[in-house]
Amino acid sequence: MKTPVYTWLVSLTVSISLISGCASQKSTTASANDSNSSSSSMGATTTTSQPAEHAELSGSWNYVMTNDQQETLTGVLTIQRGGNAGYTGHITSNEISLDSDTDISKAQLNGSDFIYEGTVKAPNGDIPFTIKGTIQGSKLEGQNTVEYQNRSMLWQVKATRKN
Repeated sequence: MKTPVYTWLVSLTVSISLISGCASQKSTTASANDSNSSSSSMGATTTTSQPAEHAELSGSWNYVMTNDQQETLTGVLTIQRGGNAGYTGHITSNEISLDSDTDISKAQLNGSDFIYEGTVKAPNGDIPFTIKGTIQGSKLEGQNTVEYQNRSMLWQVKATRKN
C-alpha cells in the first residue's frame, strides 16, 4: 500500500522532471511476494515482469471528443516539449474555426496516466481546459473538462498518435 508521503514524493519528482524538460520514468521494483515473480521447485524457471511501457505525451494526436449530447469535435492536438510547464501546445478543430496555440499551465505524466491543463487562445476569449487520461502506446483516452461561457463541459477524448 502506498503511503501519502510516497505518493507525494513520486508526484513531486515527476513535476520537477517535467519542469526541467527532462521527463524520465523509472520502473519500480516488485516486492518479494509480487505475483509477477515466481520460481519453480522443478527447475530454474523464473518469470520477471517487463518494465512498464514509457508513455509519451508529446507528439501530434488525431482526436475525437464527444460530449453527453453525442456532439463530436475532431482535429489535431500537438504537444511539444518546452515552455514554463515543460510542454507547449497547439490545437485545430475540423468542426469549428479553431487553429490556435494553447498556454499550458500543467503537464504531468505518471506511468501511463497524465494530466494536461491549459488555455486555448480563441478569437472570442481564452478557453481553459483540463485533460486527464491514460496513454497506451499510440492511443490516448480520457476526459476533457472545458470552461466555456461560465459553464463546465465534459468531453470524452479518444486520440491516436500521428506517424
